[in-house]
Amino acid sequence: GCGSLALLGALALGAGPWADGATAGDYFYVGQSAAGSYWSDTGNWQPRSVPTFSGNLYFGEAVARLRSTNDLTPNLFFRTVTLSKPELFLAGQPIMVRYLEVENTTGTITLDLGLRPLDTSPGGLDINKPSARGTLTISGDIGNPDRTIRVTSVGQVNLTGVLSGTGALIKEGGGR
Repeated sequence: GCGSLALLGALALGAGPWADGATAGDYFYVGQSAAGSYWSDTGNWQPRSVPTFSGNLYFGEAVARLRSTNDLTPNLFFRTVTLSKPELFLAGQPIMVRYLEVENTTGTITLDLGLRPLDTSPGGLDINKPSARGTLTISGDIGNPDRTIRVTSVGQVNLTGVLSGTGALIKEGGGR
């Protein structure tokens, strides 16, 4: 939400990484490494460490590079991934995620990496796109091993990758 944007602003101004409610396990992609856009590069994150299992990832307005590549372990689980910078393009290894929050109000955010819910998570995967403006395109494959994937959107969400598995896909909201 707006809190993540305020936190990224505080980080950009040099405030500590735990300002404005951030906690251990929160990772803010800033894309400032001279070596490239890889997730394994600590220079791309605040705090300067590589995201770990069950962390929360934020790709906010302070992102210097719009394209980033997940080169971490395939299917690493993240509790929440929040995307707000228009024209973000995330590619690379697939991830497991419980909550995907998409906050762009202009442009298109593209996920060209695979998504799947955690196999043991009773809740599945929730994708939330609350703004009627801006678009989310998921071009990576979505694996759904007997869980529910719920897309709640008043805006446009495009699923162009392969959807596989035995779980349910539920679309809610007025978006398309």
